[in-house]
Amino acid sequence: MDILEAAKEKLYEDGFFSYYSTRKKEIVKISYILRSAKPEKGRSFLKKELGALKLLEYEDEFVFLIEVLSEREKSLEERVKFVVELSESENSEVLKLLYYIYPFSYPPVPLNENFHSVQEYLLWKEECDAVVGNIFDNYIMLECALNFHVLPVPEDLSSFLLSIKLTDIKKLKEGRERIAFLNSTARKKLKNLRYSHPYVRSVLFAKNTIPIIIDGSNIAYSKAEFPDLKNLSRVFELLAYCSPVYFPYRIVFDGNVRYKIRGSQQLELERWLMLPHVELYSPADERIIQLAKSVGGSVLSYDRFMEYDTEGIEIIRPEDLR
Repeated sequence: MDILEAAKEKLYEDGFFSYYSTRKKEIVKISYILRSAKPEKGRSFLKKELGALKLLEYEDEFVFLIEVLSEREKSLEERVKFVVELSESENSEVLKLLYYIYPFSYPPVPLNENFHSVQEYLLWKEECDAVVGNIFDNYIMLECALNFHVLPVPEDLSSFLLSIKLTDIKKLKEGRERIAFLNSTARKKLKNLRYSHPYVRSVLFAKNTIPIIIDGSNIAYSKAEFPDLKNLSRVFELLAYCSPVYFPYRIVFDGNVRYKIRGSQQLELERWLMLPHVELYSPADERIIQLAKSVGGSVLSYDRFMEYDTEGIEIIRPEDLR
């Protein structure tokens, strides 16, 4: 088919392999669900993917129909015929499900294409098999190539990116995901926008990132006699120009920090403590090392944590970020 030739060209387009990486995880997950003891959990995903197929309307019988399609001992033609008759569906509808159940064994049905018999589908499979293994790694990569197209920058994307604050980890992650699918021209255009903070821009467009745990109280003191949250703000100014970029970040404050921070900065401290990635813990050092080990991240602190096992953990000072 000509669509296979067109699909080959998609492999060279910007953003394809990011799309493939994300899509592969999605398809493998739904395949696992459909072959599990509770395949009905996959119905909502299939409805979103395939639309209002009659087969998906059968809530109680859906599990049995999936089990029939998954039964390898019978021929494909027998399985499809049985499900078609039982669900009063079309051959084309049932054949579309095969890819989602066994994405490494059955190729996807191209968009706007309907195979009205198993024989037609098997001919398509033969054509796919001629390119899978030498051009495409698997059927999932083929499906991505069949459906991939470079999207222009959505009108609302710029506004969304400009709304992101450096304290919003969730939005930063979402922004990175949305930018990953854009071509280089679109990314360059978005990179030139005026973001709320230089760190936000760095995180959104970073190719490589390293998780970091910030010793909040230690950085607030920064070897001075009194704590100052402005020191935390300065740290993010330094983090903005690091390569690779340190992200995502977690901040751990000592449990007594509320009694140490005084005056107008108390309100600022409470704003930090309301964030899901900022916490109070005593002793803070123990929690910091624990988090660094669990995420494979670095630690930002003037402390050397001599009482703890820090093997394999990079401990850096603010001065090291310059």
